[in-house]
Amino acid sequence: MAARGIPPPQLPNSRLQKLFRHLSPSPSLKQSLRRTSLSLFATTKTSLDALYLSADACPPLKSVCGGVLAIWDTVERMKSSKKVAEALALRCFEILNEVAAPVMNQSDLSPAVKQKLSKFTDLLNDIKISLDSIQGQKWSRRFKHLNRNQDLLRVHEKRLNEAYQDLSSVVALQTHLAVKSRSKQSVVEFNRTNTALQLTNVALQQIASTTAQTEHRVEAQSRQTAAEFMQTGAKLERVSTTTLQTQLLVEASSRQAADQFEKTQNLFQQVTITHAATNANVEAASQQMDARMQRIVGYPPSYNHNSK
Repeated sequence: MAARGIPPPQLPNSRLQKLFRHLSPSPSLKQSLRRTSLSLFATTKTSLDALYLSADACPPLKSVCGGVLAIWDTVERMKSSKKVAEALALRCFEILNEVAAPVMNQSDLSPAVKQKLSKFTDLLNDIKISLDSIQGQKWSRRFKHLNRNQDLLRVHEKRLNEAYQDLSSVVALQTHLAVKSRSKQSVVEFNRTNTALQLTNVALQQIASTTAQTEHRVEAQSRQTAAEFMQTGAKLERVSTTTLQTQLLVEASSRQAADQFEKTQNLFQQVTITHAATNANVEAASQQMDARMQRIVGYPPSYNHNSK
C-alpha cells in the first residue's frame, strides 16, 4: 500500500510499527530506484525508436511499433498509476521485442500472422484509449478511482499476455515452416552444388588426363627434338671438320702454288738472263765474223747486226 502513495496503517503494537518502518524503503532508496527506473525507461524508448525506424519493410510490424510508441508517450505524461502504467508499457515493449526478430526475418508473412499482428495493434489502441482516459481524469477522480484504474491496467496486462501467447504461437509456427522450407531449399541447393561439384570433378579428371597426355607428347617431342638436335650437331661437327680439312688443303695448295710460282719466276728470270747472255754472245760473234770478213775480203760488211 505504501508503494501506491497511501500512508501505512496505524499499528497498535510498537514492535510491528518498528518492523514496518524497517521494511519500508528509505527516501534515498526510493529516489535511487526511481532514477534507475527512469534511466531504464529512457533506454528502452531509444531502442523502441530504433526498432520503429527499422520496420519499414514490414508494415504490420511497423503498426505494432507505432502502437507501443503511442502508449509510451502517454505513460510518460501520466501522473497517477504511473508505476503500473510503466510496467504495462515495458511489457508491451518486451512482447514487441520478442516477435520483432522472427517477423522481420521472414520475407513473406502468412495471412495468419498478419491477422494476429492486426489484432495485437487493436489491443494496443484499446490500451492507449484507456491510458488517455486515465490521464484525462481530474485529480479527485483519479484518486477516487485509483484502484479501479490500476485493476483496469492489470486487465490490459493480462490481455497482453494472452495476445502474446496467441501471436507467438502463430509466429513460431510460421518460423518453423519457414525454417523447414529453407531446409528443403538448402537440401536442393546442396544437391545442386554436389552435382556441380561432381561435374567439376569429372571435368578436372578429364583435364588432368588431357594434361598428362599432353605432357607425354611434349616429353616425346622433346626427346625427338633433342635427338634431332644431337644429329644436327654431329652433322655440323662433320661439316666443320670437312671445312677445316678443305681449308687446310686449300692452304697447302696455295703454298704449293706460291712455291711453284716462285720457282717459275726464278726460272723465267734465269731464262731471261740466259737469253740476254745468248744475244750478247751472238752479237759478239757477229761482230767478230764481220771483222774477219773485212780482213779477208776487204769490203765492208753487207749485213749490219746493229741496224737490225
